[in-house]
Amino acid sequence: MPIGTIGILSWVPLIRTALVRRRAWDWVALAFTILLSFGAFVTVGTAPNEDDLQMDVGMATLLLLAAGSTVYFLVAELRRPPEPLPQPYGHPYAPPPHAPSAFAPAYAPPYAPPYAPPIVPLGQVQAELDELSALLHRHERSAP
Repeated sequence: MPIGTIGILSWVPLIRTALVRRRAWDWVALAFTILLSFGAFVTVGTAPNEDDLQMDVGMATLLLLAAGSTVYFLVAELRRPPEPLPQPYGHPYAPPPHAPSAFAPAYAPPYAPPYAPPIVPLGQVQAELDELSALLHRHERSAP
């Protein structure tokens, strides 16, 4: 943003830097940049003509502010420690074990018997296998 506006808005990235880092030096740099940007803008605006030294000093100040605030912002962003990963909802760790209280009974899950497949008599299984075997033999004989 500072480069695109020729330095007039060179203070905008420093607002974010000051808010994120919350250091006194960042707030001082922001205030200095705002005052210098405003002063340079007024200097350029009140110059009598385009070839005047006042115009050159004001524009040079705005361009240097644009470059300086951009570099300061990038350096501050690269030196900032990475943000921690978000914690899941609930407790981030297991609570320490403690003795059950006399006032609250210990939690006991409802009883559920373990899953057991139904028991099929061996004679029934053998009869079904014999029936399948007979079907396969009939199918093999009828196939050409």
